[in-house]
Amino acid sequence: MERKLKSISRLLIVTGCVSVLAYNMAMAAPLVYDLGQPAVRSDYSTPNKINLAGNVNFDDRGQKINLSLRNTDVQQVLRMFADKAGMNIVFHQSAGGTVTLDLVDVRLEDAFKMVMKMCDLTYVIKDKTIFVVGIASAENINLTKDNITILPVKYADASYLAHFLNTNIFGMNMPGLSYGPIVTTNSDRNELMIFGTDADYQMAKKIVDRFDKKPVMTTYRVNHTTPFEMAKMICQTLFQLPFEGSLSSQGNVGNSQSQLNASVKSQSGVDVSPAGTIGGGTVACVYTSGVQTGNLSSFQSKPTVTIYVQPELGTLTMVGGSEQQIQMVNDFILENDRKQPQAYLEISIMALSEEGAKDFNNTWLYTGKHLNLTFDNTGFSTNSFSWHGPSNGSSAHTLQQAISYLIQNKKARMLANPKIIITNGKKSVIDLTQDYIASTTVQIVENSMGGGFGFPTVQKTYEIGKDNGIKVEVLPFISPDGYVSLDIKPDYSSELKPVVDSIYGSTYTAATLLQRHNLDMKSIRIKDEETLLLGGMIQHNESDTVTKLPILGDIPILGFFFRNQNKSLKKEELLFMITPRIIKDTEDVVDL
Repeated sequence: MERKLKSISRLLIVTGCVSVLAYNMAMAAPLVYDLGQPAVRSDYSTPNKINLAGNVNFDDRGQKINLSLRNTDVQQVLRMFADKAGMNIVFHQSAGGTVTLDLVDVRLEDAFKMVMKMCDLTYVIKDKTIFVVGIASAENINLTKDNITILPVKYADASYLAHFLNTNIFGMNMPGLSYGPIVTTNSDRNELMIFGTDADYQMAKKIVDRFDKKPVMTTYRVNHTTPFEMAKMICQTLFQLPFEGSLSSQGNVGNSQSQLNASVKSQSGVDVSPAGTIGGGTVACVYTSGVQTGNLSSFQSKPTVTIYVQPELGTLTMVGGSEQQIQMVNDFILENDRKQPQAYLEISIMALSEEGAKDFNNTWLYTGKHLNLTFDNTGFSTNSFSWHGPSNGSSAHTLQQAISYLIQNKKARMLANPKIIITNGKKSVIDLTQDYIASTTVQIVENSMGGGFGFPTVQKTYEIGKDNGIKVEVLPFISPDGYVSLDIKPDYSSELKPVVDSIYGSTYTAATLLQRHNLDMKSIRIKDEETLLLGGMIQHNESDTVTKLPILGDIPILGFFFRNQNKSLKKEELLFMITPRIIKDTEDVVDL
């Protein structure tokens, strides 16, 4: 029984340990969410550091020292450090000065680097020998430039890496590294050539391994909005960059970035301006971020973010960007790539015109031997007056009177009935206009010919108008509650009359006068499948013209035969009938 109890106890203990171990492993395992986007960068919760000190190991045993000195010659102090580390040391004539220090429990190589920094000295190590030189003279000494080490670069531009290394690493007096520009490039193979020690090569390799990354390309599919419209919103809203339709536009952030690009270009001969198209797509905007502060400059081998569209594929692609920027663009597209409601809009345009005239005319004609008189609707006139003296023949006198009465009635109706599909928030234009001669410019050119005869030439230049007819602009907003709000601007123009002129006996149309019926209405709210009638745009012209013979035309009753009367009436009215019908897709009907 005792042995069985011990066996059961051991089993329970093992089972509990396994359970605890499995629980700890489960808690330690990261939770992975598939967001449909590639992971670009690792977690930044832990610092991502690169030690910029050279690989200098004075003491593998990690000795620590306690030291107190006052105004001591720096060469004596460094000689003491080298002796304790078992290293040889050589001083350049520029390496001098004094040092005061109090060190307690400090590693030997850390103490060495402190003294080098405080006294403006730099050093390199070759074959167990430390070469110490002053910073002011270090760049002119080719002590470390006796070897060339080739470092290949895969993705980044080697010229930008060389600029970054020479400026930020080898130009900052880092302990154990060469001082001055020691990195150049082999542009044919995109390689770095390092004129320095093995410590310089190892430091350059650290930087290349960190920054020489394959560019991230993230492609987003747009379902309802066009790729150009979505790219425009992303450029202007998220990155606050200009967007010029199908043209590329570059936004630079940082006042010194263009100077930095020019500096790198002058060193490498590489054009840093972005291309207008990428792989058949069109660049929408380019976001370039960089800064140069003091002796430090940004590493910028390519634009930070480039967005280009491929309308044939219905996609837009972002090149570059952090993981958070990629997710931000993805969230923006999911939020704004919504199906826009549409409506079927039927517009009936009717122009009703009615024209009538009444003409009552008396015409008198008197013909005598010496005088001819005429009275008609144009007035009283003398056709001829002559005196022939006495005659044996009898005098002939003739009086003729004619009455004309004419009634004219004309009715006309012009009807346009366009039917279009309108999209929420997008302006639509219905243009049913035709060209006409708005004005004519006449120029007379004098030509000369032999013998003194000259014949002028008439040159006419016509200005063509394009607004004769019907033009309707519609900007809709389709609300979810079954109403359509319209900003509608109907323009209707018709020919009133031509202006005729003549030159050298030749008649031509100098201009054409139009009469217009224009409306500009905002936020007209119409319910789905109901009709809005717009009318009352009436033009009414009425005239009454009377011509009569003096005195005779004023006689009661008899004056009727000595008067002419012309009455005319012209009336025009424009009517608009607008009927929207909201289009419901199949999936929308199923949801309802």
